[in-house]
Amino acid sequence: MSVTRRQFLSAGLAAGAALMATDAWAESGEVVLTRHDLPLPGLPAGLDGLRVAQVTDVHLPFNQGWARAALRLLAAERPEVVLATGDVLDHHAGERSLRAPFVGEFLDAMRGTLGTVALIGNHERALGLGPAALDHWYRRHGITFALNRAVRLDTGSGVLAIVALDDPVSGAPDVRAALREVDTGHDAQLLALHAPGPMDTIALPEGHRLGAALAGHTHGGQVRLPLLPAVLPRDSGRFVAGWYRDAVIPTYVSRGIGASGVRVRTFCPAELAVFTLRRS
Repeated sequence: MSVTRRQFLSAGLAAGAALMATDAWAESGEVVLTRHDLPLPGLPAGLDGLRVAQVTDVHLPFNQGWARAALRLLAAERPEVVLATGDVLDHHAGERSLRAPFVGEFLDAMRGTLGTVALIGNHERALGLGPAALDHWYRRHGITFALNRAVRLDTGSGVLAIVALDDPVSGAPDVRAALREVDTGHDAQLLALHAPGPMDTIALPEGHRLGAALAGHTHGGQVRLPLLPAVLPRDSGRFVAGWYRDAVIPTYVSRGIGASGVRVRTFCPAELAVFTLRRS
């Protein structure tokens, strides 16, 4: 019998009723800050120590407790780059999510001191928002939207190229197109995509300097029950959460900030990951 992810999450709620009183179940509003050193090939000396914060799977306008906690962490960390790897919005809210006051407040505060870059996720696509509409919407909040292209962030001491792919669930990732404007001989390069599934099979052009990939989408399983495997959305592949150094390039999968389907996380806390770039 086939069980959908939504059905599993709902069943998990019922099966976990006995855990309702435990901290493991009641995690709403808690976001864990994780820190990672990230070696990148060809990283200029002037970019050593630059920090990239990954914001993913917020699913606004829901999950405001988690979202506010993430903003407090960002305000304390003040990373140079904020990278939003999709599903900032939740399609279940419909187009009203674009006009929700808290959504604008979140985007205005979700900023890096050097730059902020956002990708498309399957929930944005399910809302019917095409690239042009998302580009216009994000620009209003000072955020650069990217789809199958690279955003080159020049610090004056070197360039970090965020190589942003289309969403693998609902779109068509094109690495070659995304790398077209990258100076492959000089730019440090970081790949970003929403769903991690392709990171076992993606074909990277010869001579690339892509040192790592950042993805989300899985929520880390969101509702994790003891002794049971994580139930994941499609195009997650084998990826659940954390580092996968045996992928095509080292890949980090964030558990994300919000929740979808059911507004609960259990044994799988929300996460804001901050990566400190290092010379390899």
